[in-house]
Formats: sequence, structure tokens, C-alpha cells
Amino acid sequence: MEWIMQLPPERKFGWKPKPLGSAKTTVTNLPTGQIELTIEHDTIKGVTTEMLMWWFSTFTEMMVEIPGVTYPAYHVWHPFDHIEAAAIKTEAERPMKQGDKIRIHEAFQRDRRFEVDETAVVSTLNIGGMGLTAHKLGQTLLDLQHRFQDVEGGVEYRSRMVLGMESGLLKPLINNIVLPKKFSREKADAWLLHNVEEVGYFENFLADLHDRRDQGSTISLDQFV
Repeated sequence: MEWIMQLPPERKFGWKPKPLGSAKTTVTNLPTGQIELTIEHDTIKGVTTEMLMWWFSTFTEMMVEIPGVTYPAYHVWHPFDHIEAAAIKTEAERPMKQGDKIRIHEAFQRDRRFEVDETAVVSTLNIGGMGLTAHKLGQTLLDLQHRFQDVEGGVEYRSRMVLGMESGLLKPLINNIVLPKKFSREKADAWLLHNVEEVGYFENFLADLHDRRDQGSTISLDQFV
């Protein structure tokens, strides 16, 4: 099977993605050899931190019905790049929480060069943020932290991702050889754009989903008719 067959069809909801220039972004090579990426997103309008915490706790189990078609909520979150997300929990029926694991499969800009298929630990999940970490041989290789707070008109949303090893015997190998191959500067730029779009899309659907959360694991949205 060709790789492109893994990509679900683009979902066309008529939403205009926010451009990269709507946010403040940085890519920094740290003294340790790690790579740090930061995003100060444009205010996410019409959204609250309560809505975000609910979303991150439930989206892996949620389906969204948009007249005529039912989608995994993950496909609604980014209509072009998202492939699959699955939570690994000790109790299948409960919301996701800190300590659970999550598998994320996506391709930034639908480009096979920018595919990510990783499993990470939910290191933070509360009213103030959501974080993921990935480890190997007892060392942290990825630390992604999203922090948010309510402001007038919406949510202030900040993202920071650090890739590579801070210390350890394998640090030179991982940071100097493996990391540039696995996460090139081009891929870093692609992730920044993807995340700006992903977070911006919340403005289009999250408040409506949250208002209808009593519908259960499948929520019907009829405003896209």
C-alpha cells in the first residue's frame, strides 16, 4: 500500500486556516544541542480554558456528525493533516488524564516528509494546559507543552516544544546525528504552520461542541448545512 493511502480525504468545511504570520514563532538551537520551538498564538476567540481542558480530555473518543457524514473529532480538529489519534488508558470509558498515553499520527501539510507517528505520555492535563513527553532509555526526547489562560474575548495560547536529549551518554549521537535527520529545519517550520492552523481551527467548532457535550460521544453539529 502506498503511503498516501494512509491519509484520509481532505475534509472541506469552508474554514480559512490562520496564517503563520498570525502568531509569533521561534526556532532555537539550544546550547545542549536540543531544538526549541515556540509559538505565541493569536487569541483563540470565543473559546475558554474550560472548553480546551474538556476537548483534550475527550477528543480521542469523540465523533462529530456534520450533516451527512460522521468524523472522528481528530479529523475535524485539522481538516487536512490529521490521520489518527488514540488514547491508551487504564480505564477505557473515562476521560483522558495525566499519566495516560496517546498515539498521534499526522502529516504536516499532507507531506510524507513531515509525517509523525509517535506515542507520548500525557504529562499535563488541567485548566491551564496540556503537555506531552516522549522518552527513550530513561531520557526525555520530546517535551511539548501547551499553556493557556482566559483573556478578554478568548484564550491566550502558548506552545513550546523541545526535541533531543538534555544530558546522557547518547546526547551527542541523538542531538547531532539523529535529530537533524528526524526533525529537519524544514520539518520544524512545517510543524509551526501546522500548529498555528490546528489551534486556530478551535474558533470554528469548539464552543459549539462544548455546548452540546451532553449528547455523549457522538455530537451532531448542524450549523455547517
